[in-house]
Amino acid sequence: EGGAAAIVIFFDLPEPASASRPPPAKRAKAAEPTQVRIRHILLKHKDCKNRVDKARGGKVVTRSRAEAERILRKVFEECESDPKRRSALFGQRCRELSECTTCLRGGDLAGDLAWVAKGKMGANFDEAAFALQV
Repeated sequence: EGGAAAIVIFFDLPEPASASRPPPAKRAKAAEPTQVRIRHILLKHKDCKNRVDKARGGKVVTRSRAEAERILRKVFEECESDPKRRSALFGQRCRELSECTTCLRGGDLAGDLAWVAKGKMGANFDEAAFALQV
């Protein structure tokens, strides 16, 4: 099938609460989330239905699926290896590599798909996104 070679999903962890303010009251967690906030890096490969890199002037992508997966794995490992800088690293790599126009957004919004409701992107996407422990 065509589509993304791999999916890398990254969630920013909240900053520690200030000692001078009491923590806000917590809401009861839903048994299962109905939507998730997604930031992504899209790397296409030569077997995708649409091989055009829309973020970089419409060039046709020629990399293999294995090469796309290797690049994404390297980004994932880099972000995981430096928890204090992972958000900045993810944004930087997104702007450098992603072939989705969301990579052109500024600051921490690079690669942001916003809130995605279950069922909007398809079963395979839901399986990956909603199975993550956040």
